[in-house]
Amino acid sequence: MVEGRYLEPDDRLAAYVGADLARSLGLEIGSRFVVQAQGADGEITGQLLHVTGIFRSRVSAIDQATIHITLATAGEWLGSGSDVTNVAVVLQSSDRIRSVSDRLAVALAEPVERGEARVVGWREANPVLAAGIAIDEFGNYVIQGFLFVIIAFGIVNTVLMSVMHRQREFGVLQAQGLTPGQTGAVVLIEGLTLSAASGLVGVGLGLLGTWYFFGDGLDTSVFMQDIDELTFAGAAVDPIIVPIFGVRRIAQIVAFILGIGILASVYPALRAARVNVTEAMKFDR
Repeated sequence: MVEGRYLEPDDRLAAYVGADLARSLGLEIGSRFVVQAQGADGEITGQLLHVTGIFRSRVSAIDQATIHITLATAGEWLGSGSDVTNVAVVLQSSDRIRSVSDRLAVALAEPVERGEARVVGWREANPVLAAGIAIDEFGNYVIQGFLFVIIAFGIVNTVLMSVMHRQREFGVLQAQGLTPGQTGAVVLIEGLTLSAASGLVGVGLGLLGTWYFFGDGLDTSVFMQDIDELTFAGAAVDPIIVPIFGVRRIAQIVAFILGIGILASVYPALRAARVNVTEAMKFDR
């Protein structure tokens, strides 16, 4: 909202106008103007409105051509009564889209079957935006994949070097009765412990650093020349990026790190299990 206020249910002939449209028409709070549209009877009809508020969405197509009026004003002006063409349901969490869509489809089963109504989620309503988000998520997974590969090489290097420098120790353990399988299990557990400890410490430091520096959001507008054109597929993009700390995502990261730790420790564990006891006892530290 740039100035003024939004519409009230009992407002008559009030309009909430986009900032670019208000500027081009020279409108301000309290200004009167006439709009024209085709009514329900097919005739062109005009309506006098007065400005109660001005908004900016940062989407030029919206700010230049969008006017909000009450449903009562529209019904009286266009002769459409309480009829509408679209009803949007805004949810607090995108995780509920599928369940709410299914419930609405069941509740509106009869008009849907008659072709009078259709229930769609935002992905069906805006496939371009959905495709852009899918590409962004894929790129995120690719970057995470590279990071996990680097983590795996780090674990392999650390555990393998530890195995190579402890040949005599493994030889002594097997000489005292430890089987090759048990020797490999020791190395495997060591790698898993190293992965778990480093993963938990890393995630903890990452959460602490993110919350401390970007808890209120990272304002990316300082890196952009035209903040009013920050749009994608007809949707405004908030320049302030606020991190979301999801327990599920954190658990996934820790699980991935543990999985990579186990896989990366398999080769060093095999090397430790295949230690030649006689040669290992000759190993010079």
